[in-house]
Amino acid sequence: MALNLSAFFIDLSLVLAIEIRRHAIEHIMARQVSSLTLFHAGISLIMLILYGVMAYLGFQIAKGTPWARQYHRYGAFLFASFKLTNYITSFFVGKA
Repeated sequence: MALNLSAFFIDLSLVLAIEIRRHAIEHIMARQVSSLTLFHAGISLIMLILYGVMAYLGFQIAKGTPWARQYHRYGAFLFASFKLTNYITSFFVGKA
């Protein structure tokens, strides 16, 4: 559980660093970006939401909730798919 929470805070820190250094949200809101950058930003937002979902399910598993393990397994596949997509698209978006 501690590793998952650490990964979340590291990812959140990276998002904040990108926002502070590149003003990413302002660029996206001004629509001065490519469609690939918008796609990448959307995937990044979904990733942050999925971190919360996975943390919730992880806490449910730790409490012994029987249904949580199956959903956590499905969520892990979804999470890994979005994380890989986010990683790949990060190489193609502009460095603004």
